[in-house]
Amino acid sequence: MSDTNQTIQKFYTKAISQDFARDINFRLLSLSLGGVTLGEDDLVYARSGRVPAREIVKVDVPYSGLTFKVPGTVVYPDADGYEIEFYCDEASSLRKMFEAASRRIFDEQTTTGNYDTPDRDNVLTIGQLDKDLNVISKYELIGAWVQKVGELEYQLAEGSGEVVNFKVTLSFQYFNESAT
Repeated sequence: MSDTNQTIQKFYTKAISQDFARDINFRLLSLSLGGVTLGEDDLVYARSGRVPAREIVKVDVPYSGLTFKVPGTVVYPDADGYEIEFYCDEASSLRKMFEAASRRIFDEQTTTGNYDTPDRDNVLTIGQLDKDLNVISKYELIGAWVQKVGELEYQLAEGSGEVVNFKVTLSFQYFNESAT
C-alpha cells in the first residue's frame, strides 16, 4: 500500500521550503534580430511573455494487434508563433525597431530582403526569476526572427488615457535552457 501522507502540514512545509513561481518573475533579457539588438533598457517595456513549450513526439508502433507508444523526436509548438506583448513608448521607438527588423527580412519598397534561414546570432534570451529578481533559469530561443509586428489601437472618442500596447510574434528554431 502506498504512503498517502500528503497532508496540509506536508504541503505547507514544502511550500515554505520551495515557495512558488509567480507570474511577475519573468524578464526578457536580450534580443538580437539580424541587425537589431535590444537590451534590458529597451526590453523593460515588455508587458507579458512566456517560457515556450517543448514536446517529444509520440510514435505509434503497431505489433500483433497492439499499438506501442514510444518517444520520438522533439518539436517546439511555439516556434512558429511566440508572442510577446509590449507597452508602447510615446515615440513608438521600440515598435519601430521591430518594424526595421521585419523590413530587413523583406522590404516592399525595394522588393528585396534577407529571408535566409536566421543564424545562431538571432537569439531571444528570457529569464525566470526568483523573488529577489535573480535569474534562476535562462532560455535562449535560437534562430529567432520577426514574423509579425502587431497593430497599435487607439480609442479617440472614448479613450481614458490607457497605455497603448502592441504584440510582436517571433518564430524560432529551437531553444536551449541553462540554470544560472
